[in-house]
Amino acid sequence: MHFGYKFNWEEFKDLLPTLAPVIIPILILAVIITTMAIISLFRKKLPFSEIAVWLIIIIFASLIGPVIYFIIGSKMLDEKTQWRE
Repeated sequence: MHFGYKFNWEEFKDLLPTLAPVIIPILILAVIITTMAIISLFRKKLPFSEIAVWLIIIIFASLIGPVIYFIIGSKMLDEKTQWRE
Protein backbone atom coordinates (compact mmCIF):
# COMPACT_ATOMS: atom_id res chain seq x y z
CA MET A 1 0.00 0.00 0.00
CA HIS A 2 1.38 3.40 -0.99
CA PHE A 3 0.28 6.73 0.43
CA GLY A 4 1.18 10.16 -0.86
CA TYR A 5 3.51 11.21 -3.64
CA LYS A 6 6.08 8.88 -5.13
CA PHE A 7 9.47 10.56 -5.58
CA ASN A 8 10.65 10.59 -9.18
CA TRP A 9 14.35 11.15 -9.93
CA GLU A 10 13.60 12.38 -13.44
CA GLU A 11 11.40 15.18 -12.10
CA PHE A 12 14.10 16.06 -9.58
CA LYS A 13 16.73 16.26 -12.32
CA ASP A 14 14.46 18.60 -14.26
CA LEU A 15 13.95 20.84 -11.19
CA LEU A 16 17.62 20.94 -10.18
CA PRO A 17 18.72 23.75 -12.55
CA THR A 18 15.93 25.98 -11.25
CA LEU A 19 16.69 25.17 -7.59
CA ALA A 20 20.48 25.54 -7.85
CA PRO A 21 20.51 29.37 -7.53
CA VAL A 22 18.71 28.99 -4.20
CA ILE A 23 20.43 25.88 -2.82
CA ILE A 24 24.07 26.78 -3.61
CA PRO A 25 24.16 30.09 -1.67
CA ILE A 26 22.49 28.42 1.32
CA LEU A 27 25.09 25.64 1.29
CA ILE A 28 27.94 28.15 1.00
CA LEU A 29 26.50 30.17 3.89
CA ALA A 30 26.17 27.02 6.00
CA VAL A 31 29.81 26.06 5.40
CA ILE A 32 31.07 29.58 6.19
CA ILE A 33 29.04 29.92 9.40
CA THR A 34 29.98 26.41 10.56
CA THR A 35 33.67 27.07 9.91
CA MET A 36 33.54 30.40 11.77
CA ALA A 37 31.82 28.77 14.75
CA ILE A 38 34.39 25.95 14.94
CA ILE A 39 37.31 28.39 14.73
CA SER A 40 35.74 30.58 17.42
CA LEU A 41 35.16 27.55 19.65
CA PHE A 42 38.74 26.30 19.42
CA ARG A 43 40.15 29.76 20.23
CA LYS A 44 38.57 29.59 23.68
CA LYS A 45 40.54 28.03 26.51
CA LEU A 46 38.04 25.40 27.60
CA PRO A 47 38.11 21.81 28.81
CA PHE A 48 37.76 19.21 26.09
CA SER A 49 34.34 18.09 27.36
CA GLU A 50 32.81 21.54 26.79
CA ILE A 51 34.44 21.85 23.38
CA ALA A 52 33.13 18.40 22.42
CA VAL A 53 29.55 19.22 23.38
CA TRP A 54 29.52 22.48 21.41
CA LEU A 55 31.29 20.85 18.46
CA ILE A 56 28.55 18.20 18.29
CA ILE A 57 25.87 20.90 18.39
CA ILE A 58 27.59 22.97 15.70
CA ILE A 59 28.18 20.09 13.31
CA PHE A 60 25.07 17.96 13.72
CA ALA A 61 22.53 20.76 13.99
CA SER A 62 23.54 21.91 10.50
CA LEU A 63 22.72 25.58 9.84
CA ILE A 64 20.97 26.22 13.15
CA GLY A 65 23.84 24.78 15.28
CA PRO A 66 26.36 27.54 14.50
CA VAL A 67 23.65 30.17 14.99
CA ILE A 68 22.84 28.72 18.43
CA TYR A 69 26.55 28.74 19.24
CA PHE A 70 27.00 32.41 18.30
CA ILE A 71 23.81 33.53 20.07
CA ILE A 72 24.08 31.48 23.27
CA GLY A 73 27.27 29.48 23.49
CA SER A 74 29.91 32.03 22.60
CA LYS A 75 28.74 34.54 25.20
CA MET A 76 28.28 31.84 27.84
CA LEU A 77 31.73 30.40 27.20
CA ASP A 78 33.32 33.87 27.23
CA GLU A 79 31.89 34.45 30.70
CA LYS A 80 33.23 31.07 31.86
CA THR A 81 36.74 31.75 30.57
CA GLN A 82 36.80 35.24 32.16
CA TRP A 83 35.61 33.82 35.46
CA ARG A 84 38.37 31.15 35.47
CA GLU A 85 41.18 33.65 34.92
